[in-house]
Amino acid sequence: MKKRKIIFFILGALFLGLLVWRLQKTIHQKHLLATTQNIVVYPRVEVTTPMNKEMDEWIDTWGIVSSENSTIIYPKVSGIVLEERVQIGDFVKVNDTVAILDRNLQPQEYKRAAIVTPFSGVVTQRFQSVGSTVTPQTPIYQIESINQLKVICKTNQQSLNKIRLQQKVRITCNAFEGEEFWGTVSKIYPTADPNSHSAKIEISIHTTKLKPGMYVDAQIVIGRIQGLFLPVQAIYERSNETKVGVVRNNRVQILFIRAGKRVGNERLVEGISKQDTVITSGIDWLTDGDTVVVIGRSL
Repeated sequence: MKKRKIIFFILGALFLGLLVWRLQKTIHQKHLLATTQNIVVYPRVEVTTPMNKEMDEWIDTWGIVSSENSTIIYPKVSGIVLEERVQIGDFVKVNDTVAILDRNLQPQEYKRAAIVTPFSGVVTQRFQSVGSTVTPQTPIYQIESINQLKVICKTNQQSLNKIRLQQKVRITCNAFEGEEFWGTVSKIYPTADPNSHSAKIEISIHTTKLKPGMYVDAQIVIGRIQGLFLPVQAIYERSNETKVGVVRNNRVQILFIRAGKRVGNERLVEGISKQDTVITSGIDWLTDGDTVVVIGRSL
């Protein structure tokens, strides 16, 4: 009997202790909730400053590198290809012999004829092999000069009137990441494509690093442009509204601006000053008067 009372006493003490612990935890949680309800989390933004710059203005286009001087070699006489002197990729000079023909003028009477190159270059195609019968209309090899290269690009008719001969062209190729090459506009084709309304532009390239067949991006420099520039991600443009968010005393002020030409990843702007602190992203979900926290500055 006495042992049973002791057990009941222990169980009662445990229950009472558990009840007190639970009550204390509930009071602590209510106190924590009451103290955190007044904490406000403000949006965190990065900012930048408009930069006064003078930059190249250009037209973007692309094309495939080819040789300015390319020709297909034909034999001057008929005959059978007796010997090949070159292979694809070989460099040849002016008047190098690339193949020998057996003219076979009459039975048991043979006379050889040499096929020579008209200029220095690289053999890029081979059309016949030893034993082939050829005539003066049969192509034998294609020769291309790798020191005189060009790119034929297309541009729309709106941009065509801004392009002039000898304008500079900045050229980039993903085979040479980080490098820039230069060329000049050497030819503007006199007619446009009636379907796409685009015209062809020929660009002479001033480098020997690029090779025929490579894909390149080209920027035709059409002039210089000066003013205040902002990164394109800082500008919010919808329908007829163009605006930016400026931080003043940690509060957002929405300014409606005029955005002009885009040059690379920046855009010419009017309606702000170079002293303004402009939010670089997220302007579409901020409103005038919002409090924000500046966490960094973009260049």
